[in-house]
Amino acid sequence: MKPTDVFDTDETGNAIVKSMVGYSTMPVAGMFVLTRLEYADSDAHLMGVMSGETKPWALQLAITPAQAHELGARLIVLADHILTQQTPDGSSKN
Repeated sequence: MKPTDVFDTDETGNAIVKSMVGYSTMPVAGMFVLTRLEYADSDAHLMGVMSGETKPWALQLAITPAQAHELGARLIVLADHILTQQTPDGSSKN
């Protein structure tokens, strides 16, 4: 499966990406995990958020315990993969 099969893309086929700037979570009614993902939608917006001049956009999701476990496990696997990658010695040439 290619990223373009799953993720929204722009007119040139690149994944549309927003910068995550924060998150909050809490259990609700013993039924789901309320998750708030805060993000900036442009470089200018990111600079405003980081300087405190503007607020981030946010998406709030109700996530089942099973979804929370699955998402958490997948995020850990991907983060570990990225953090343990080795940079090749020397420079590369084309």
